[in-house]
Amino acid sequence: MDQPEDDKERVPLFGNWNYWYVLVIGFLVFCIAVFYYLTKHFS
Repeated sequence: MDQPEDDKERVPLFGNWNYWYVLVIGFLVFCIAVFYYLTKHFS
């Protein structure tokens, strides 16, 4: 039932956790920009 230590530490999809951090921060900045644009456009 227990997983080997290597399986617990593996990063899915990307080989490095830093790529996940950049992806998440980039997605959040994108969402903020879209909502800012929509707010200015429809105000």
